[in-house]
Amino acid sequence: MSYIRNLRLCVDPGHGGIDPGCSYKDLQEKNITLDIAHKVKNIATGYGFDVLMTRDDDTYVPLSSRVDMAEKKMCDAFVSIHINWSDSAKARGIEVIYHNDLYRGLSSIIFAKILDEIEDRCESLKNYKQSDSIIKKMKSFISSARGLRYDVEYLGYELTVLRGLIPSSLVEVCFLSNRSDRALLNNEFFLNSVASGIVKGVDLYLL
Repeated sequence: MSYIRNLRLCVDPGHGGIDPGCSYKDLQEKNITLDIAHKVKNIATGYGFDVLMTRDDDTYVPLSSRVDMAEKKMCDAFVSIHINWSDSAKARGIEVIYHNDLYRGLSSIIFAKILDEIEDRCESLKNYKQSDSIIKKMKSFISSARGLRYDVEYLGYELTVLRGLIPSSLVEVCFLSNRSDRALLNNEFFLNSVASGIVKGVDLYLL
């Protein structure tokens, strides 16, 4: 466990302030990412991490400042949290993006651990009949996972927040533009599974 290693994790809730990110009715990416980031912070603190948040409220922080913040504080890992959007309402599932191939392993482990946590949560809910619906939704989410993406190849450009000198990963949790994914964003079981998966992934990577 990380509590014997005094590690520092930088958690970056995407967007904020004047930059809402994607939105659907009253759901805004900037608020969702902040909520997940706070969950990550709480779990990571329990693992013994010293957690640095690039923003702790609805504030706009320039992209380059987020990276500078993590490097100046000598963080051991940087994870940026986002919610995806597509013109196609059928697009859904988690994808984790990396830039530096040296740190591809961080994204790979985070991706696997998030899916593991969701699967484990489904198992723990099986004895509760009222949970049948959410279990079905989370199982479907697992089967829709999109995998790892190299930013330049996938997007055609480098993501600023992944260009730092420390292991970095960007997690696109799900698609706000997809009805099934959107429903999961209102479920604490799902959100806590994602947050736990991020922390366990970082913890394992830094072993």
